[in-house]
Amino acid sequence: LWPQGLAAKGDYLYVSDGQSRPEENHRIQVLKINSDGTLTAEFTFGKEGEGKGELNVPSGLAVKGNYLYVSEAENNRIQALKIDAKGRLSFGFTFGKKGKGKGEFFTPQGLAVKGNNLYVCDMINSYIQILRIANNGRLSFLSEIGGPRGGRLGDLDGPEDIAIKDDYLFVIDYYNNRVQVFKVKGD
Repeated sequence: LWPQGLAAKGDYLYVSDGQSRPEENHRIQVLKINSDGTLTAEFTFGKEGEGKGELNVPSGLAVKGNYLYVSEAENNRIQALKIDAKGRLSFGFTFGKKGKGKGEFFTPQGLAVKGNNLYVCDMINSYIQILRIANNGRLSFLSEIGGPRGGRLGDLDGPEDIAIKDDYLFVIDYYNNRVQVFKVKGD
Protein backbone atom coordinates (compact mmCIF):
# COMPACT_ATOMS: atom_id res chain seq x y z
CA LEU A 1 0.00 0.00 0.00
CA TRP A 2 1.33 3.43 -0.99
CA PRO A 3 4.84 2.44 -2.18
CA GLN A 4 7.10 5.47 -2.31
CA GLY A 5 10.82 4.72 -2.73
CA LEU A 6 13.04 2.33 -4.68
CA ALA A 7 16.66 1.23 -4.45
CA ALA A 8 18.56 -1.68 -5.99
CA LYS A 9 21.61 -3.69 -4.95
CA GLY A 10 22.78 -6.69 -6.91
CA ASP A 11 19.80 -8.86 -7.81
CA TYR A 12 17.46 -7.23 -5.28
CA LEU A 13 15.02 -4.34 -5.47
CA TYR A 14 13.96 -2.66 -2.22
CA VAL A 15 10.58 -0.88 -2.04
CA SER A 16 9.40 1.38 0.81
CA ASP A 17 5.85 0.26 1.46
CA GLY A 18 3.50 2.41 3.54
CA GLN A 19 2.56 5.99 4.25
CA SER A 20 0.84 7.67 7.19
CA ARG A 21 -2.49 5.92 7.44
CA PRO A 22 -3.15 3.28 10.10
CA GLU A 23 -4.05 0.49 7.67
CA GLU A 24 -0.75 0.69 5.84
CA ASN A 25 2.25 -1.58 5.89
CA HIS A 26 5.22 0.44 7.26
CA ARG A 27 7.78 -2.01 5.88
CA ILE A 28 10.38 -2.63 3.20
CA GLN A 29 9.47 -5.14 0.50
CA VAL A 30 12.41 -7.06 -0.97
CA LEU A 31 11.96 -8.27 -4.54
CA LYS A 32 14.35 -10.47 -6.54
CA ILE A 33 15.20 -9.10 -9.99
CA ASN A 34 15.13 -12.08 -12.36
CA SER A 35 17.33 -12.34 -15.46
CA ASP A 36 14.35 -11.55 -17.72
CA GLY A 37 13.57 -8.35 -15.77
CA THR A 38 10.57 -9.75 -13.93
CA LEU A 39 10.29 -9.46 -10.15
CA THR A 40 9.66 -12.13 -7.53
CA ALA A 41 8.55 -11.26 -4.00
CA GLU A 42 11.19 -12.58 -1.58
CA PHE A 43 10.44 -11.19 1.90
CA THR A 44 9.61 -8.08 3.91
CA PHE A 45 11.36 -6.23 6.69
CA GLY A 46 9.93 -4.09 9.48
CA LYS A 47 6.65 -3.22 11.06
CA GLU A 48 5.09 -0.02 12.37
CA GLY A 49 6.84 1.52 15.35
CA GLU A 50 9.66 3.66 16.69
CA GLY A 51 12.08 0.96 17.87
CA LYS A 52 15.09 -0.67 16.25
CA GLY A 53 14.08 -2.13 12.91
CA GLU A 54 10.59 -0.65 13.19
CA LEU A 55 9.41 1.87 10.59
CA ASN A 56 6.92 4.71 10.47
CA VAL A 57 6.22 5.89 6.93
CA PRO A 58 9.35 4.65 5.16
CA SER A 59 9.93 7.02 2.25
CA GLY A 60 13.24 7.51 0.47
CA LEU A 61 15.73 4.68 -0.04
CA ALA A 62 19.41 4.70 -1.01
CA VAL A 63 22.14 2.06 -1.00
CA LYS A 64 25.82 2.55 -0.15
CA GLY A 65 28.01 -0.48 0.41
CA ASN A 66 26.16 -3.02 2.53
CA TYR A 67 23.63 -0.55 3.93
CA LEU A 68 20.14 0.41 2.83
CA TYR A 69 19.39 3.91 4.14
CA VAL A 70 15.69 4.58 4.78
CA SER A 71 14.15 7.97 5.51
CA GLU A 72 11.22 7.68 7.90
CA ALA A 73 8.84 10.60 7.47
CA GLU A 74 6.95 10.08 10.73
CA ASN A 75 9.90 8.98 12.91
CA ASN A 76 11.93 11.94 11.56
CA ARG A 77 15.12 9.92 11.21
CA ILE A 78 17.27 7.90 8.86
CA GLN A 79 17.47 4.20 9.59
CA ALA A 80 20.40 2.19 8.25
CA LEU A 81 19.66 -1.45 7.53
CA LYS A 82 22.43 -3.99 6.88
CA ILE A 83 22.14 -5.95 3.64
CA ASP A 84 23.52 -9.50 3.64
CA ALA A 85 24.70 -11.51 0.59
CA LYS A 86 21.17 -12.93 0.08
CA GLY A 87 19.55 -9.47 0.10
CA ARG A 88 18.13 -9.89 3.60
CA LEU A 89 17.90 -6.87 5.89
CA SER A 90 18.73 -6.43 9.57
CA PHE A 91 18.86 -3.41 11.85
CA GLY A 92 22.07 -1.38 11.74
CA PHE A 93 21.51 1.98 13.43
CA THR A 94 19.44 5.18 13.33
CA PHE A 95 20.51 8.77 12.79
CA GLY A 96 18.63 11.96 13.62
CA LYS A 97 15.51 13.01 15.45
CA LYS A 98 12.70 15.54 15.02
CA GLY A 99 13.93 19.12 15.05
CA LYS A 100 15.36 22.02 13.07
CA GLY A 101 19.04 21.64 13.94
CA LYS A 102 21.90 20.05 12.06
CA GLY A 103 21.24 16.34 11.67
CA GLU A 104 17.62 16.78 12.83
CA PHE A 105 14.69 16.28 10.46
CA PHE A 106 11.04 17.15 9.98
CA THR A 107 9.47 14.70 7.50
CA PRO A 108 12.56 13.44 5.63
CA GLN A 109 11.73 12.16 2.16
CA GLY A 110 13.93 11.42 -0.87
CA LEU A 111 17.52 10.17 -0.54
CA ALA A 112 20.47 10.00 -2.93
CA VAL A 113 24.11 8.95 -2.58
CA LYS A 114 27.14 10.45 -4.29
CA GLY A 115 30.54 9.20 -3.22
CA ASN A 116 30.61 9.24 0.58
CA ASN A 117 27.70 11.68 0.93
CA LEU A 118 24.04 10.95 1.60
CA TYR A 119 21.68 13.73 0.45
CA VAL A 120 18.40 13.94 2.40
CA CYS A 121 15.28 15.92 1.44
CA ASP A 122 14.27 17.48 4.77
CA MET A 123 10.81 18.39 3.50
CA ILE A 124 9.23 20.59 6.18
CA ASN A 125 12.52 22.24 7.22
CA SER A 126 13.06 22.97 3.49
CA TYR A 127 16.71 21.93 3.27
CA ILE A 128 18.75 19.28 1.59
CA GLN A 129 20.92 17.94 4.39
CA ILE A 130 24.23 16.43 3.36
CA LEU A 131 25.43 13.63 5.62
CA ARG A 132 28.89 12.09 5.51
CA ILE A 133 28.99 8.29 5.30
CA ALA A 134 31.96 6.88 7.23
CA ASN A 135 33.76 3.67 6.19
CA ASN A 136 31.66 1.75 8.75
CA GLY A 137 28.42 3.17 7.26
CA ARG A 138 27.77 5.59 10.14
CA LEU A 139 26.39 9.05 9.38
CA SER A 140 27.38 12.54 10.51
CA PHE A 141 26.13 15.99 9.50
CA LEU A 142 28.28 17.70 6.86
CA SER A 143 26.32 20.67 5.44
CA GLU A 144 23.00 21.78 3.94
CA ILE A 145 21.63 23.30 0.74
CA GLY A 146 18.62 25.56 0.32
CA GLY A 147 16.45 26.88 3.08
CA PRO A 148 12.97 28.30 3.52
CA ARG A 149 13.71 31.89 2.50
CA GLY A 150 11.14 32.19 -0.28
CA GLY A 151 10.82 31.52 -3.97
CA ARG A 152 14.23 32.73 -5.21
CA LEU A 153 16.55 30.33 -6.98
CA GLY A 154 18.34 28.23 -4.39
CA ASP A 155 15.48 28.56 -1.88
CA LEU A 156 13.46 25.43 -1.23
CA ASP A 157 9.91 24.92 -0.05
CA GLY A 158 9.20 21.27 0.59
CA PRO A 159 12.01 19.36 -1.14
CA GLU A 160 10.46 15.97 -1.76
CA ASP A 161 12.75 13.90 -3.95
CA ILE A 162 16.26 14.04 -5.30
CA ALA A 163 18.46 12.53 -8.00
CA ILE A 164 22.13 12.90 -8.84
CA LYS A 165 23.86 12.69 -12.20
CA ASP A 166 27.54 13.49 -12.46
CA ASP A 167 28.04 16.75 -10.52
CA TYR A 168 24.39 17.83 -10.66
CA LEU A 169 21.79 17.46 -7.94
CA PHE A 170 18.15 17.57 -9.15
CA VAL A 171 15.59 18.44 -6.46
CA ILE A 172 11.79 18.40 -6.61
CA ASP A 173 10.92 21.74 -4.98
CA TYR A 174 7.35 20.65 -4.24
CA TYR A 175 5.60 23.81 -3.01
CA ASN A 176 7.49 26.07 -5.45
CA ASN A 177 6.24 23.84 -8.31
CA ARG A 178 9.63 23.33 -9.91
CA VAL A 179 12.74 21.21 -10.19
CA GLN A 180 15.90 22.94 -9.07
CA VAL A 181 19.39 21.99 -10.19
CA PHE A 182 22.42 22.40 -7.92
CA LYS A 183 26.05 21.77 -8.83
CA VAL A 184 27.86 19.66 -6.24
CA LYS A 185 31.60 19.19 -5.92
CA GLY A 186 33.43 15.90 -5.54
CA ASP A 187 32.25 13.62 -2.79
